[in-house]
Amino acid sequence: MSALSPESVLVRNERLAWRVLDGEAVILFPEAGTLHRLNPTGTIMWEQLNGDRTLADISTYLLSEYETEHAEIVRDLTHLAGELVDAGLARAEA
Repeated sequence: MSALSPESVLVRNERLAWRVLDGEAVILFPEAGTLHRLNPTGTIMWEQLNGDRTLADISTYLLSEYETEHAEIVRDLTHLAGELVDAGLARAEA
């Protein structure tokens, strides 16, 4: 899995087609022939991946939306971000 930190900045792969249906992102990656679905929390993160926000910035936003521990949000977002990068759905900005 890709090694990312809370200071990592990600951007979505431009070659994807995606839409939010019933609060969950559905992502089609035609080149890879894959379809991905994100839960509502993952969808909020996905919508924030614009190359401007760090994972820490996104976790702070999510902390205002959900009652949970900050460390847990950061851990979960960093893990999901690694999965998105490994699947080719996003890339870390240098």
